[in-house]
Amino acid sequence: MQSVTTAAEYIQSLNTRISVVAINTRIEAERAGEHGRPFLGIAEAIGDLLREAEEEGRKITSEVRMLQNLSAENLNSLEHTVGAVVTILEFVERIDASLEDINHGAAYLLDQVDSLGNTTQQSADTVRRLHGLLGEVREQNRALREGAEATQQGIATLQQTLSTLGRNLARLRVDSAGSALNV
Repeated sequence: MQSVTTAAEYIQSLNTRISVVAINTRIEAERAGEHGRPFLGIAEAIGDLLREAEEEGRKITSEVRMLQNLSAENLNSLEHTVGAVVTILEFVERIDASLEDINHGAAYLLDQVDSLGNTTQQSADTVRRLHGLLGEVREQNRALREGAEATQQGIATLQQTLSTLGRNLARLRVDSAGSALNV
């Protein structure tokens, strides 16, 4: 049970980190002015991922509370739920890795935009370098789309797992002696 509680705490901690990444990305995008406009989309995508992760965290917290009230006779159902939590943690770790990549990419791109704004005067070289950076932004946007698809798949898996858990728990009854009965 402790590992499930630890997992829920990890997800809450991860949500806090994701929130910081979203805020930093938005601040950097706004600081970059016109050049940072493409990064606002990244900040919005991070915000969307944060909302999804928070929802998953709420679901896990709810599951943990429910599990803490189960008796020892419900161990089989508990093992099934732990498997679902492991699946969720794997999903959250993938989101975390994607967000770290996005954050590093956004920081790199913002450094490049700052450098361009400070050292050039609309020369042909500046145009070529900016074109290259926009290509990287397109790549980051493509990576975001792929991350969103992975998120959707993870949510579908989670929904199936939680549905199965709900059906299993609905069939489980405890008699007056405290013994588990399957109906």
